[in-house]
Amino acid sequence: YMDKYMDQFNWDKTFYQELDINEGDVLKIGKMRNIFEDNTKSGSKLDIIPNCPYILQPIIRQPFDYKIKSVSFSKSIEGHEINNTDCWDVSAQNNGGVRLWISNTDGDGNVDVVIGQTAGVYANPSSGYLFSFIGNTIDATIDLSNFNTTRTNDMNHMFYCCKTVLSINVSGFDTSKATTMNHMFYGCKNVTALDVNGFNTYQVTNMYYMFGFCSNLVTIDVTRFDTSKVTNMGKMFYTCSKLTSLDLSNFDTSNVTSMLMMFYGDNLLQTLYVSEKWNIDKVVNTVNTESSIPVANQLMFYGCTQLVGGSGTVYNASNENDLAYAHIDEGQTNPGYLTYKQPTTPTPTNNSTSTTSSVSGNQSTSL
Repeated sequence: YMDKYMDQFNWDKTFYQELDINEGDVLKIGKMRNIFEDNTKSGSKLDIIPNCPYILQPIIRQPFDYKIKSVSFSKSIEGHEINNTDCWDVSAQNNGGVRLWISNTDGDGNVDVVIGQTAGVYANPSSGYLFSFIGNTIDATIDLSNFNTTRTNDMNHMFYCCKTVLSINVSGFDTSKATTMNHMFYGCKNVTALDVNGFNTYQVTNMYYMFGFCSNLVTIDVTRFDTSKVTNMGKMFYTCSKLTSLDLSNFDTSNVTSMLMMFYGDNLLQTLYVSEKWNIDKVVNTVNTESSIPVANQLMFYGCTQLVGGSGTVYNASNENDLAYAHIDEGQTNPGYLTYKQPTTPTPTNNSTSTTSSVSGNQSTSL
């Protein structure tokens, strides 16, 4: 079934990926949302929707009438025998090396999903969209502590539109090889806190929409981000409408060419901290090809009605050239919306230059 649909729709590895396993087994994995898509309303079975590449190979042949409350990865498959009822072979080799099993530990009709392999599961180098659009969940959590990302260079759209997720824990993530993080947490609208303090972003060039539409995010620490290679910060904090302050004092923006709508709609944002590392020269001198908006008007601060610069400059919606205010406030002589803060020197994390991160909220993650 899966192979026929893949051939018919020519899905590439962005949507139908392979996870390499230590001992050689491979788990075929597409958009995680399709692991157990909620098709119960239409009565559809999971194997008859042609335009959805599922995480699993053959997978379950009946619609699920319950919700997923957790997803985790395991380094052991002991005690989980394949029976195609609550434990399935999801290895590409069909040899049982990688298995998925479900259990209802609380007797509430909702299930825990576990994907296991004896030596642990490795994320594909291209892991874009991996957990995107996770549906059919109920206050779900995703435990990625046994999910190895040391080979991953592409994390774009990784948790894209996980709308039902309350928290995401990526405390074991090794991001040292990652180059793209655009849309990574886009649309995680119920997440209230993200601990990305350990992310190694030294290689990252694209942070476009990284936290866009995280509309319930109340705090985020990005002070250890190395942004020296980033070129695109457009819409990075777009409509993070619960944030009241952001510390970007360690942001080196000397290579950034786009800050389009970077803080657009952050209506509770009061203070933006930056340092001498903040540099918008390349933004000023770059022609905006994304839209017809003049480059001088990036709409960076559109709707930031509470924003006040370090010397008292108050946000003024009538200032069309908002890029002219994207600097440290010097009062009436040179008004700006930003506040100076001395940058700190990040200490190395447990991944050879930085890495580890945690996302929290109400203890729930998505699949």
